Amino acid sequence: MMSMEILIDKINHLLIKYEAPGLPSPVGDEGLLKFKNEVKDKFNYVIPAAFEKLLSYSNGVMFNGLIIWPTEKYWLFQESFMEANINLRDSFDERFLYFGNRDEELYIYNSETMTYQGIEYIGDTAWVEFDELEEMIEFMLGRSLELDE
Repeated sequence: MMSMEILIDKINHLLIKYEAPGLPSPVGDEGLLKFKNEVKDKFNYVIPAAFEKLLSYSNGVMFNGLIIWPTEKYWLFQESFMEANINLRDSFDERFLYFGNRDEELYIYNSETMTYQGIEYIGDTAWVEFDELEEMIEFMLGRSLELDE
C-alpha cells in the first residue's frame, strides 16, 4: 500500500487535471491543537498521530465519493469533523467516531472493539477492520482512487 502522502498527491494531481475549483490546504499547528482539544473534550478521544499527519498534509479529502472531514467547515466541505460526528452519533451510533464516508460506507473507530472499521450505513455491519488508523486512511484513499477495485 502506498503512503497517505503519495495517495493524496495522486488525488490532488487528478483534481488539478480535471480543473477542480481548489484543493484542501493543510491545517496549521494552532488549528490542529484546537481541533485535538475539541475532540478530546467532546468525545474523550485522543486524535492519533496518523490523523494529525493527514490533516497537516491535507485538511480534509473530497474525491470520487470519498469525504474525510476537515477540522473546520470551509467552502469545499459542508461540515467539519466535529459536526459530522455530532450528527452521525445522534442519528446513527454514538459508540463510533466517524472519520469519513464513501457512497454507502462509513469509516469509523469502534470504541467497544477498539478497532477501526469500514461499515455500511445500512445495518452497521463491519465489512473490513484495521489495526490502526493509518491503515484505514490509506485504504480509504486507495478506494477513492480505485486502486483495489
